[in-house]
Amino acid sequence: MNYLRNNVRRFNFEQVYNLRELGGYPIGKTKSTKWQTFLRADCLNKLTEGEIKELLEYGVKTVIDLRFPDEIEKAQNPLGARDEITYHQISLEGESVNSLVVQEQTLGQMYTYFIEDTVFIQAVFRVLADSEGVTLFHCSAGKDRTGIIAALLLLLVGVNKEDVIVDYQITHSYLKPKFASTWKELPKDMLHLFDSHPESIQHFIAELEKNHQSVELFLEKIGVTKEAITKLKDKFIFA
Repeated sequence: MNYLRNNVRRFNFEQVYNLRELGGYPIGKTKSTKWQTFLRADCLNKLTEGEIKELLEYGVKTVIDLRFPDEIEKAQNPLGARDEITYHQISLEGESVNSLVVQEQTLGQMYTYFIEDTVFIQAVFRVLADSEGVTLFHCSAGKDRTGIIAALLLLLVGVNKEDVIVDYQITHSYLKPKFASTWKELPKDMLHLFDSHPESIQHFIAELEKNHQSVELFLEKIGVTKEAITKLKDKFIFA
């Protein structure tokens, strides 16, 4: 490994900008989320060989690619072809997401709609519970699909809302070098889709609580077993 990785939040890679740890968030006064358990990321197609080696040495053994098949075809995930990695491709239903963009929904509204795809959420959380080693999940920007999975996971184990909101909103800062030129060319009414304002995830959390009371009850309602939820908590909570 190139340098000490203990308790490092973000991996400072060359062209992967939003790859970071979900460990180290406080849970109450005496617990926290466990390091080297779950990583979230943006597109990984430009990982260097040295960076791939570093991730393998870090313990990454499972990858969940949340992108659509056409996104994967354009930007192949280099970890998907590694014998050391168990690779899963799990995506939202494409047409419903595209129609939401056309209808100019806010991001918060889109996120609330995302979790109506219960097959998608259920499949992701089953893999998170059963996966071995460090599990890395990602989409293209590591903001929306990745963001709601990260938020659900953190809230499930008891991380407070303020930390969940911060974990979401820092994506914009990390992606600035990657998308700076693209953002300048976008129409003003489209810019909100490429940002990570706290209001977006706050709306998502508020709607989730209003409709389902808690993440745990929501997951149970859509078919994630209590056994899987217990496995997730045991895996991710450091006491």
